[in-house]
Amino acid sequence: MTRSDCDSGATVRIFTELLVSGMAVDFSITLLQRLLLEFQRLLRRLIWEVGPEEVGGISQFREHGNDMV
Repeated sequence: MTRSDCDSGATVRIFTELLVSGMAVDFSITLLQRLLLEFQRLLRRLIWEVGPEEVGGISQFREHGNDMV
């Protein structure tokens, strides 16, 4: 095996590792996007069902006479 064969083999191996790790990063980003979208959907549903004044403790301030809105 010549030096050029070793170099091209190393290049292919490095390229393959980068490709696989890039795919893993893409998958992680896609998964994170899906999780964030699901969280956003659930938060909107909570706000819709409970009411915006109940989310974030705003109603607690109103009950004590401190109108924060």
